[in-house]
Amino acid sequence: MANNQGALAQGCMDTALPIDASSEAFEFLTFGLTRNLQFAHSNGLRGQRARVDHRVAQTAHRVSGPLTLNPSVTELDRLWARMIGGTTAGGITIIADTIPQFYICADKVGTIETFSKCVVSSWSISGQSGQPLLLTLNIEAEKSDDTTTAAYPAITIDTEDMFVMSDVVANVAGSSRSFSSFSLNGNNMCDTERQLNSLYRSEIPAQDSEITLDLTMPQNGNTALRDGTAAGVAGSIVISDGATTYTFTTGKMIAMNPATEAVNSKTEIMTPLQYSFYESGATPQLTITKT
Repeated sequence: MANNQGALAQGCMDTALPIDASSEAFEFLTFGLTRNLQFAHSNGLRGQRARVDHRVAQTAHRVSGPLTLNPSVTELDRLWARMIGGTTAGGITIIADTIPQFYICADKVGTIETFSKCVVSSWSISGQSGQPLLLTLNIEAEKSDDTTTAAYPAITIDTEDMFVMSDVVANVAGSSRSFSSFSLNGNNMCDTERQLNSLYRSEIPAQDSEITLDLTMPQNGNTALRDGTAAGVAGSIVISDGATTYTFTTGKMIAMNPATEAVNSKTEIMTPLQYSFYESGATPQLTITKT
């Protein structure tokens, strides 16, 4: 019997069913989104030690997992509003109070699984010196099944280049900074336990918004940045491949847990920084501008 190889798997997204030729193809590195059915057994007193089948019942249908990719322009444009909410207009996406639901389909070679009413519960864009950027999406969904999509559609993945670490610029406290790694992270604080009297989650609402920026920077010239105050600093992240530029701006960056440097070897001493993004006055917590 032939074995099924992950090289033949593929995945796509859509704003609504059906999954068809108009759906959006993505080149995923890993597809960890899975369905998990939960069952319970009554552990009652029956005059015997053996368990019996008629006291087993399904209690929940849970769908969650991560997706990772080395993103391109087209892939990012499809995902911004799903990651932070709102809509994209004129190349600008501003964080919103709600996040949209959407559909994901995966051809897993032996099965075609369709995931309904998905949301991005958290996300990160990260990079290390000399490496491609990595986009991680943690997905929660209300349900999935293997019968909604009869045949995986013929959709073409975009042919654009992926972004790499050298495409990223960090501006902190009025200066462009050198760094060896970064991670821009968003957590939509979704309520994943709203099952109520159903086998399925009845809704997965976003309840809060946490956005952080982690930077690992050379100690030399950057020690003042780790002495954070509630006043915060101005800053932005820019990702540009020379043709397309994304600028991430916020109202204020505040170092919530500033730490001094650890020295673990004879190599260069690095300063760890983590900033939280905040709305300040009329300036939103996060705005993504494409130019």
